Amino acid sequence: MILRRLRLHPFGRFDDRDLSFGASLTVVLGPNEAGKSTLLEAVKTVLFVPTRLSRPKFKEYLSRYVPVDGGDVVRAEIGFAADGGEYVLARCWGPAPVSELRQPRGGPLSDEKAVQERVAGLLPVSPKTVVSVLIVGQSELGRT
Repeated sequence: MILRRLRLHPFGRFDDRDLSFGASLTVVLGPNEAGKSTLLEAVKTVLFVPTRLSRPKFKEYLSRYVPVDGGDVVRAEIGFAADGGEYVLARCWGPAPVSELRQPRGGPLSDEKAVQERVAGLLPVSPKTVVSVLIVGQSELGRT
């Protein structure tokens, strides 16, 4: 899986941010409080956090990413290459949760369980390995 694009609309401090990535290793640099950790967490959240959450789980996983100026919706999507094709995984958390995986072959998937299973099947390694080794922040590098 190669991450191509990340769109946050809204997610944390970003009202509407669209980023593109190259085909090789990506390193995000910037001053403190620029949003580097938010970008990292957004990728992990889109890949691994289901959209249908109880209120306590929403608070646990996503409350820090709800826009500070109001709102109760968090949205993000990633575009990635895997299995010989281009995919887009879009998620919306809040009162009307939505998961959609647009695939290069076949129609889009919108059933939460089907989306999770398909994404897991497209990963190069287990989800735990992705989170602990492939998508790491600076403070986590020593642990890997």
